[in-house]
Amino acid sequence: MIIMDSIHKLMKALTLLEGVKIRGEGAHQELIDYISKKHSLNEQERLFLQQMRDYRNRISYEGFIVHQNYILINKSKIVEIIENLKKLLKNL
Repeated sequence: MIIMDSIHKLMKALTLLEGVKIRGEGAHQELIDYISKKHSLNEQERLFLQQMRDYRNRISYEGFIVHQNYILINKSKIVEIIENLKKLLKNL
């Protein structure tokens, strides 16, 4: 899922600029939890990011297909998360 990859790269860039590197098994989940806690994302945003991470894994490993309605329904939420991450990066 290209969108999740983009969000993942933004979160990883943010942690690297903060001097934090999260690696190993479960790193993506830990990355989301770290960003959520450190930058006060609300629980809904954290859960949504974890859901997208799960979909990304299912796509990669099981051939799962996300229906385009999921993207359309959640577009504003996705755009808001991306914009918030970009603002955090600019402010560092």
